[in-house]
Amino acid sequence: MHYDPTPAFRQLETGFSDWIKDAADFAKPKIALDQVADTTSDAAQVGILAVGWRQAMSNGRQAREHRVLADYLLTVSAKSSAVAHGVLGAMIVRKMPQIEALLPVSQDDPIWGALGAAPRPALLASCYVDLTPPEKPATTITEVRATFAPSAAISGQVVQQGKAVAAASVSIAGSDHAVQTDTDGRFTLYGWSGQALAIAHRGSIQVFKPKPGSDDLVISIKKEH
Repeated sequence: MHYDPTPAFRQLETGFSDWIKDAADFAKPKIALDQVADTTSDAAQVGILAVGWRQAMSNGRQAREHRVLADYLLTVSAKSSAVAHGVLGAMIVRKMPQIEALLPVSQDDPIWGALGAAPRPALLASCYVDLTPPEKPATTITEVRATFAPSAAISGQVVQQGKAVAAASVSIAGSDHAVQTDTDGRFTLYGWSGQALAIAHRGSIQVFKPKPGSDDLVISIKKEH
């Protein structure tokens, strides 16, 4: 699908209309798109006419690949020249943020001859327009679903010479996670996935490598001397 830049220009023209009506609210100007202001009308009027565009540069840096400066001629007519110039003044004082440059157009400017129109109070507005589509925004995450599976566990009994060893510490070798055997020497240690086990009892530590899959794991520690 090809990108259509037309909406970018339509949005700009709509912005012009809203800005002018707000800035020159005292004169209640009518907006005339694609033409110069009608000097035969008694009501205040602002004409918005696109007169060209050119490649845009941004603060001396390399121009964006598809960015232009669009030029619009903003002409004003009113019952009195004071009102017409008042409208222009209000537009200059409250310049629309999107406008890069806003300059008065003189009575002897060649643009009047090119348009075949009599000179009238006017401004030339230059605005940036991007001709490339905006980057597609990242999808907003609104919901997270997760399933937590229980960690693998190993259960067994610690014995010494066939007798249960209570209060022995059983941990995955090299980790701080440990459990103690109960009075029957039994334990269940979660988070195990085949690692060696360290059995600590009365100051001594012994390391064992259980075989996964054993239903009745018995760890026999050496007799203490």
